[in-house]
Amino acid sequence: IWRERAKLEHQNERRKAAISEDPLNASSMTGREVFALPQHDPEMVIENTLYYGYTVFAGRPKCGKSWVALQIALAVANGAPLRGADNRSINPGRVEYLALEDSPRRTCGRMHKIVQDKESILLDNIEFCYNSKPMDRGGIESLEARLAEHKPTLVVIDTLRAFINGGPVGND
Repeated sequence: IWRERAKLEHQNERRKAAISEDPLNASSMTGREVFALPQHDPEMVIENTLYYGYTVFAGRPKCGKSWVALQIALAVANGAPLRGADNRSINPGRVEYLALEDSPRRTCGRMHKIVQDKESILLDNIEFCYNSKPMDRGGIESLEARLAEHKPTLVVIDTLRAFINGGPVGND
C-alpha cells in the first residue's frame, strides 16, 4: 500500500508541476485546479458578437451566410461599424477570406452592394483566395503559410465543406 501511495503522490506532484508550467496544456486536472485557474474575459473581434477563436456560422442553404460573412470581413478590415450593430466596437485588422465557392466577379458585385462609402474603404486589409487544396492534402499547410504571412485578425472560410473537399460542392 505504501508503494502505491508513494507512486500516486509522485504522479500527482509531476502533474502539479506540469500544470504550474502551463496550466492550459495539462492532460487532466482536478476540479479544484480548474476552479483556481485565472479567469479572463474572452477577446472580441466584434463587441458581444464575434470572439477570437473558432466559430462556425451555419444555416440552411441560400439564407445569406456568405453575405453576412463578407459584411463582417469588410467591417473588420476597415474597423468600421457593422450594419445593424453600429454601437458595437470592432477590433480592426487584416482579414484572410477563402471564398471557395465564389469568383472575383461575384465578390466584387457583393462588395459594391455592401460598401456605403466607397472613398474611405480600406480594401488592402482584406485578402481573398478563391481556390485551395483539399484540407487533408496540403490545404491546412497552405492556409497556415498564408496566416503566417498575413497575420490576420479574422479568417473566413466560405465554405468549410469546400475547404475539406478542395473546391465548390454546391449550396452550403
